[in-house]
Amino acid sequence: MRARQIRYYREYAISALPSDPATVPPSYRCFISMVARQRNVQPAGLCESAVLLGTPDHIIDVLKRVEDAGFAEVILRAS
Repeated sequence: MRARQIRYYREYAISALPSDPATVPPSYRCFISMVARQRNVQPAGLCESAVLLGTPDHIIDVLKRVEDAGFAEVILRAS
């Protein structure tokens, strides 16, 4: 499943993100490193909270652990 998510980001999401340092406005420069990381990520390199896969109860448990770690916000994309 993680490999499928990685493939989605490589095939669809990356093309929607600005990645050319010559044309990216200063306020969007953070996307350059994000795109580079997405191009190189491997399934084994993703921790459990990077790609949430499983039952609703499992997802809730993972998000509770993220909250317990001190995060106040999480960005989720459902597919």
